[in-house]
Amino acid sequence: MMDFRTGWLGLVLLASLSAVQAPAQAQTSPNPPAVRVLTLQDCYTLALTRSETLAISREEIKIAEAQYWQAVSALFPQISFSLSERIQNSAGSSISGGGDSGGRRDRIEGRLSFTQTLFSGFREFNTAASLQALKRSQTEQLKRDRQLLYLDGATLFYQVLSQENDLRILDEIVANLEALRQELQERVNIGRSRRGDILAAETQLADYQTVREQVKGMSGASRELLSFLIGVPSDRYQLKDTMTLPETEKLDAYLWRSGARPDITAAAESSTAAERELSASKGALLPTVTASGNFLALEEPERQQEWDILISATIPVFDGGLRIAEVKEKEAALRSTRLSFSRARRLAESEVRQTYNTFIYSASQYVALQKALRTARENYEVQKSDYGLGRTSNLDVLNALFNYNNFQRREKSLETQLRSNLVALQVAAGEPEQNSETRSVKRETSQP
Repeated sequence: MMDFRTGWLGLVLLASLSAVQAPAQAQTSPNPPAVRVLTLQDCYTLALTRSETLAISREEIKIAEAQYWQAVSALFPQISFSLSERIQNSAGSSISGGGDSGGRRDRIEGRLSFTQTLFSGFREFNTAASLQALKRSQTEQLKRDRQLLYLDGATLFYQVLSQENDLRILDEIVANLEALRQELQERVNIGRSRRGDILAAETQLADYQTVREQVKGMSGASRELLSFLIGVPSDRYQLKDTMTLPETEKLDAYLWRSGARPDITAAAESSTAAERELSASKGALLPTVTASGNFLALEEPERQQEWDILISATIPVFDGGLRIAEVKEKEAALRSTRLSFSRARRLAESEVRQTYNTFIYSASQYVALQKALRTARENYEVQKSDYGLGRTSNLDVLNALFNYNNFQRREKSLETQLRSNLVALQVAAGEPEQNSETRSVKRETSQP
């Protein structure tokens, strides 16, 4: 029994000692990672370095470049050198076994050979030109993908900012309603207000607390989405907006710039590639002329012959309609790419018009909303003052406070939406923040 008590007391002392040492260990623990302050340009740079889609596009460009050089190689002669040794026994002699080795004959040759296509309907030229146009198309599409990534990042960036601003306003609203509820409680205690006034304030307070929790959930989800895009944990960054709203430009300026959008240029290059592929297919209907030659650089025993050249021509006569079908296929592909080019131009113009109208109307709405916010704030101050003098009811004060809080939230939400609409307009015109894009591209190309 004594041993049990001794062991039990020892465990208690050990637990007490651990509890005393725990705060000291907490003090010596390393500092938590610092929170990074990120602007929109910082988020865009981080997203560029992490996007698998852009990395795949860059590899596809490298594939197109390699295919181009493969096509170019067909324009040059194919040169090879072969070295051979022939060992042959004469009739009636044997190499192995007790035969006479005098009948053995050896021959060594070193032959330099070449093959050059003289004419093939310019198929190699057209194929190489088609692949070069395809590479330019993919390069332009990569630029457009960067712009769309910038738009996606900006949308999430301002979505997170809008929700965080909404949370700050909701915190202020909840604090104001809590103070109002306490003030009403004091007035009820002295008989200057009714119990129903407190219940009305508490109902509105509970409603805003519920809305605040909903916004918290949406804000957490948005931060996680942005975290996935930029590669920074959601609790390790803080957003800072540095955008200044410029003066509104005319629609014609944005429409004119949209004509040089990378996706439109990519569609035009795809059409050029299809034209070259069609020319290469038509070239298959023409004769093919090749020249091949051999130069005997090494020979033992020697002969009088040193070199030979052979020129041959192949004329397609009948192949079951295979080449004709290929030509028809390329003609259909060319018409398809031309339609895609026309559609890309129309879509670009439509996107510019839509985003321009959205930006203009949101700017006008923002100006009008600021006036309404000032009026609602003034109305709330007057109603609150009159309520203190007993000239109005608590319901009037709560309605004025509700309107003022509602305009506050709408004004902040519309401000961030206005900035997001400006980015959408820039991307639709094909000119989003070129400075940040250039800086990011330089950073990518400098990596090994």
